Amino acid sequence: MNCEKIKELILTDFSDNRLDEKLKSQVNAHLSSCAGCREFAQSVNKIAIEPFKSAQKENPPDYLWYRIKERIGGEKPQPALSGVFEGLQMFFHPKPAFALATIAVVIIIASVMFRPYLRNKQANLYLNEQIDFVSSLGQNGNGSSEINFGTSVEEFLL
Repeated sequence: MNCEKIKELILTDFSDNRLDEKLKSQVNAHLSSCAGCREFAQSVNKIAIEPFKSAQKENPPDYLWYRIKERIGGEKPQPALSGVFEGLQMFFHPKPAFALATIAVVIIIASVMFRPYLRNKQANLYLNEQIDFVSSLGQNGNGSSEINFGTSVEEFLL
């Protein structure tokens, strides 16, 4: 076995004493020949196992055990469509980051889709203003289309 596999076993089943005899003897044989893995096993034992061996056992309050048993016993088999409903629940109770991202995507899509319409509307509005302005210049109150600003300089130049 390689060192990575041994270290994985040390962190899991070897430390819990849950390995079968054949695998346990292989790990022990590797530990006797590999100083790095042996040091790793000692540090895991020192940091993760030893503090809990000397720890005082605490008895949780009765109401806590009652709640745990109630939750475990109260679990009922979920119908086949429950996964679908749980997936849809995300849309009814979205997380803030998901909601913000969704809003940003909707705004971007809307701006891309309505951009030509808004651009045409603005161009039409501008052209209509220009037409109104030019047509108002051409009418000097008597129905003629001659431009008359009413000043001598303008009459001279025009």
